[in-house]
Amino acid sequence: MNYGLMISCRLEELLQAHIRRGNWTQKDEENVYEQAFKQVMEERPEAWAAGNIRVGGYILLSEPPHHSPPLNFDHPE
Repeated sequence: MNYGLMISCRLEELLQAHIRRGNWTQKDEENVYEQAFKQVMEERPEAWAAGNIRVGGYILLSEPPHHSPPLNFDHPE
C-alpha cells in the first residue's frame, strides 16, 4: 500500500505543477493527468497501473478486532 501511495503522491506533485487558468476544462485536466501518469510510469517501470490512481487526501485503515481464545495450560486439548 505504501508503494501505491508513493506513486499516487508523485502523480499529485506533477499535477500541481500545472497552472490552471480560468478557461481550464475537464479535457485539459484529462490531458495533464495522462501526461503526468505517463511520466510516473516511466519513472517507476516496475509499477503496473492503469486508469485513475489518485487516492485523495485521507485513507482510513481499519482492522477488525481479533479475539483469541484464552490459553489453558492446565488442560491441553
